[in-house]
Amino acid sequence: MARYNGRVIVSKVDANGKKIKGQLAVWIKNHPGEMHFDSLLEQEVWDYLSENKVKHEQKKEILLFDSCDTTEFKKGKISKVKQRPMKFTPDYYLPDYDTYIEVKGFAEEAFKMRWKLFKLAGYTGYLVYSLKEFVEVLKLIKESTIKQN
Repeated sequence: MARYNGRVIVSKVDANGKKIKGQLAVWIKNHPGEMHFDSLLEQEVWDYLSENKVKHEQKKEILLFDSCDTTEFKKGKISKVKQRPMKFTPDYYLPDYDTYIEVKGFAEEAFKMRWKLFKLAGYTGYLVYSLKEFVEVLKLIKESTIKQN
């Protein structure tokens, strides 16, 4: 089993939590319409949400920054450059709470920057590293919503 900084890296899994072997694109072609997840933990959170009838969407893409024109210095001159939009796709969106959930085994530097930009853009989201943490966060989200009403 592969590890990164002491944490286990889990491969993509199907809806039953079974490891997807080989290339994901081939698996998707051979299993049209079937769900897959980036990790076993992500699949466990999906199961928990489904079993507890919590309305949720998987992989809802959001726009952090739209495209824009900028300038850059390249090859001895300043040139106009079209910057592509920056998007982020958290693992789950809970529409009843207008809240995003990101399930992580580990967070590399690129993710940490994207997560910070996501928060700075005003989105509400929580980062969880285990099913236990997710259950705790969901309970607090529900309690917070009840207190506000």
